[in-house]
Amino acid sequence: MNKPRIVLDTNCLISGVLTNGYSRQILKLFIAEKITILYSKEIAVEYKRAISSDKIMKLTGLTREELLHTVLHIEYFSESVDVTSSFNECRDATDNKFLNCAVDGAANFIISKDKDLLVLSPFQGIPILDDKQFLNHFDT
Repeated sequence: MNKPRIVLDTNCLISGVLTNGYSRQILKLFIAEKITILYSKEIAVEYKRAISSDKIMKLTGLTREELLHTVLHIEYFSESVDVTSSFNECRDATDNKFLNCAVDGAANFIISKDKDLLVLSPFQGIPILDDKQFLNHFDT
């Protein structure tokens, strides 16, 4: 079986860094090379902005550089997607970048906790699941 190709919404990345829950398990699957994370330049910019915020630094006790290292790790070991699509389907227009990346990168799943994305499932045949749903699906 091929490794699942996923687009990981920023909220799941942050949750995976902050808590030892389902999103952390997804990051562990990535580290174990059992899934492939797809990202675009636009997603990488959002990851960096979100993870290096003062709020996240305060919650984790980590420095901005230590937190940015997480994103650099993802960029290095993930697959970069050159996005050409420009979907405008999401109620929150800032989330369209995840749809564009998923379609252009031939993702198997979009993983998000964002209701604005979850309501679109499936999008162009790509299931949009929350972190728990993905792990349940992954285990089968």
